[in-house]
Amino acid sequence: TRRVQVDPDTDPALLDDRLESLVCNDLVLCPTALGEVIHRKCDARNTQVVTYDGVLWLIDGVQDLSASAFDFLEGKATLLVYGVLKISPDIEPAVLAERLARVHNKGVIECTPQQMGAIQARLGISSGVLADSTKATKANDEEAGIVGNAGYLAL
Repeated sequence: TRRVQVDPDTDPALLDDRLESLVCNDLVLCPTALGEVIHRKCDARNTQVVTYDGVLWLIDGVQDLSASAFDFLEGKATLLVYGVLKISPDIEPAVLAERLARVHNKGVIECTPQQMGAIQARLGISSGVLADSTKATKANDEEAGIVGNAGYLAL
């Protein structure tokens, strides 16, 4: 019932022949080439199928995305964020626009306002947060006297 990820090397005919149905309460992730088969095997009312092009970059924890990640990427990538992704400010927005096929955000993506435009143009699932990484940091908040997430505060 958890997230299902179909291997990109799966033969569509074999998958169609051997899989009768698929029940999933989370996402079903599959390459676009297998999307037609998976859609037939799932109940569209209860299962969300996400097809992707290129390489799938799945972010579950906290991760930094540096410019060098794109240097070694062949083709495009689809980004699925469940955790926190911090995009390095030295990545040009044009690189994001050119190298990301799609971005699905169910977590937090921290990026510059310019990068945010490129990300928003490629958003599929958008139930997460896009945060401006150039805004004040926690250290700046403490200097300004801002207290966040206080369960009990004695004055």
